[in-house]
Amino acid sequence: MTEIKFLTAKQVADRWESAGITGIGGSAIAQNTLAGWRWSGKGPEHKKLFGFIRYPIDTLRDYETKQFGTTCDPEKSAINDNKSQETGENEAA
Repeated sequence: MTEIKFLTAKQVADRWESAGITGIGGSAIAQNTLAGWRWSGKGPEHKKLFGFIRYPIDTLRDYETKQFGTTCDPEKSAINDNKSQETGENEAA
């Protein structure tokens, strides 16, 4: 399977929402927030390819590690969920 090298703003927002990354007030980080960050020079590195904004996955992972302490890769979340189930973590006492 070929690894995706670039993500759209929607894919980044969905990726972070799936990982539980939220903004102020606990709501998901919106595509408009990413646009504001691009305009102000904040947020993850982005590229303009053929007139479209894209986020390189490698630099996005670096940004996530710096900001959140881990990457938000879906496979990693599934692995962590499985480890929690195996060790009995997150179960009601």
